Amino acid sequence: IIETVKEPALAEQFIAGREINVGIWGNGRPRLLPLREIDFSRIDNPLHHMVTWDSKWAPNSFDWNSMPVITQPKVSAALHARIEEIALRMYRAFACRDYARVDLRIDSHDRPWVVDVNPNPDITLDGGFAGACYAAGYTYAQAISRIVQMAATRRNRRMGLLRALERFNQQRVTA
Repeated sequence: IIETVKEPALAEQFIAGREINVGIWGNGRPRLLPLREIDFSRIDNPLHHMVTWDSKWAPNSFDWNSMPVITQPKVSAALHARIEEIALRMYRAFACRDYARVDLRIDSHDRPWVVDVNPNPDITLDGGFAGACYAAGYTYAQAISRIVQMAATRRNRRMGLLRALERFNQQRVTA
């Protein structure tokens, strides 16, 4: 790619194993939504165990129909805690706000590997983040309302700080 296209490239090692994602929302003290797992059991070739464009966006495709989501993945308590810890660390490390999703692969030794930190995951009615919200007991309307409220609160807090800074600077100039 570097030689042919003359663009930078990144090559990553393929991690065979389970794929689990974690929805997270909140600012200050983010909250984890229930884990969700992509079920690759219907895909014979382990090198094709990956979420594809078709599996997300093409309802009539083989991938869409072959990769259901497990809404209550079977993981040990220790692995569950490790996945949540890593997801929260990634949320904070990437300065995510309001909502995000962290995708991980779990290798054959039960070691989690971060595949993706998505600070703006699909929030459509049947998207993965909405599915995690449903699993946590929220309706779609409640979930979207909560995201909007978090963003508005964060913006209002920022605007209040900017106004306070402006008043401080004005007082300093007139003093």
